[in-house]
Amino acid sequence: MSESLEGRACDAAQRCVDGYVCNTVTNRCIRATPGAPLSELPIGCQEGMTLCGNECRLLASDAKSCGGCGATCSAPANAAPICLNNDCNFACLKPYVACGSQCVDTNHDPQNCGACGAVCPEQAGGTASCVDGKCQALCRAPFQACAGDCTDVSTDPGRCGSCNTACIPGEVCSNGVCAESCAGGLSACSGACVDVASSVNHCGTCGMRCPTPAQGTPLCTNSNCDFSCNAGWTKCGNTCVDTLTDAANCGACDAACNAPANGQSRCEKGVCAIVCSAGYAECSGECVQTARDPSNCGACGHACASGEVCNAGNCTVSCSGTAENCNGSCSDLASDPAHCGSCDVMCPGAAHGVPSCANGMCGIACDAGYTSCSGQCVRSDVDAKNCGVCGNSCPAAANGQATCAAGVCGITCNAGFSLCGGQCVNTNADPAHCGGCSTACAMGQVCESGVCGMACGSKTECSGACVELASDTSNCGSCGKICGAPSNAAPSCNSGVCSFQCKQALVRCGQQCVDVKSDVANCGQCGKACPGVVGGKATCSNSQCGIQCNAGLSACKGECVSSKGKGKCKP
Repeated sequence: MSESLEGRACDAAQRCVDGYVCNTVTNRCIRATPGAPLSELPIGCQEGMTLCGNECRLLASDAKSCGGCGATCSAPANAAPICLNNDCNFACLKPYVACGSQCVDTNHDPQNCGACGAVCPEQAGGTASCVDGKCQALCRAPFQACAGDCTDVSTDPGRCGSCNTACIPGEVCSNGVCAESCAGGLSACSGACVDVASSVNHCGTCGMRCPTPAQGTPLCTNSNCDFSCNAGWTKCGNTCVDTLTDAANCGACDAACNAPANGQSRCEKGVCAIVCSAGYAECSGECVQTARDPSNCGACGHACASGEVCNAGNCTVSCSGTAENCNGSCSDLASDPAHCGSCDVMCPGAAHGVPSCANGMCGIACDAGYTSCSGQCVRSDVDAKNCGVCGNSCPAAANGQATCAAGVCGITCNAGFSLCGGQCVNTNADPAHCGGCSTACAMGQVCESGVCGMACGSKTECSGACVELASDTSNCGSCGKICGAPSNAAPSCNSGVCSFQCKQALVRCGQQCVDVKSDVANCGQCGKACPGVVGGKATCSNSQCGIQCNAGLSACKGECVSSKGKGKCKP
């Protein structure tokens, strides 16, 4: 017969072996009757605490039993889980700060540089970096950092040989030297002399830039794009990943972690795990609220009987107040994004935001630094289509691009053009702005290389402007033929034929310039569209297709499914 442990001293943490609970008044172990209410125990836990197994826990603040026994709070990387007033949350460790559901170092994170959502621009010739909260470009040879951009000074006519050397209109940049024509074997692409068989900016043809993957280097071999990954990174599809931490490739390529409703997936040392959203706790791989989950009512694993509902953590026959019975859960239809306005309405989410419900209407709660505009979360301080306020689209200018900085619209002129009175003009050829914005040529004079004169010499006169028809974007091939360009591109004229060059690290797909890292219609490469999904929407992140499910649904093997019953899906 085993010896009774009744009356033995509790350990330093006021715990006893299974079957016993610590009498915190006498600090002695007493026998706990399994399933007995706390009120029937001989003394038991202190007032306000709850017996969970053989331990007394304060459910209002215990991260291991938050709001209910066994309801465990989780946290993203660089954070610690906390429980506040029966709700789970997390606290970022120093020097990290909370940006949405992540903890980031705004001094070094290029996706949140200096502030949440402040993204450092991608670089076609290098890697975007963040140093002390300021964006910098880490360029690879032969690219050099020029005004924050990585520029190939061996071919760029605007920065030929060095950041401060620009070729005059009509000249090309060949091997870092301004010249009248390209050296043998090189092709002229917008004034840049390149080998289209190996140039990552003009691979196979002018303007065809090879994608630059994160943690990788683009390659152009025999006019075909490819890439290599940095040391320690693995090539998966069209990107480079760390299979120890990438939730889309956890442990191996294409091994995507499932994400629960009301939470996110994560990868820890090549093994899938989950992080529950604020206000939710983990119970056996699900993110729940024990106050109203009929399968985990008041405690993990405590299921209400058939016909009962979970009401404020208790199984009852009906919901109290204005709460509605939605499949056994007592929900506030005015504020529950999984049951918004009615039990069967699940609110959709968005990139950089989570679903919300106010007064029975779906919305988006955007991460810090972002603003909700027409169902999307945007950076209104830099978004040229929503500059300062939603819907404020900055006007474009010929030979320039609309910009938005600090919520104020502006214009950035294309290479070779100067901003004069709100217009982008070629001061080397424009007779109204010859050599400078305020210098106009006299009647009958022409403007040649920024100087007013009487004749154009070897160049062609087009309305007083002396131009090279082979390369002038306002007179391409003939006077008055203006080359156009899509958004985020600059027009070009090559041998009298119009084309365009995409800016920064964007890639030309047909007649568009897209970011293949995030474009759902061109994810990782042109034409690769991410498939749609019932109950959610397709996403593209780091050149990889994914899904974002509506509130109340779990992402499971590429589908959005119910988190209950047959639809249950583990990480």
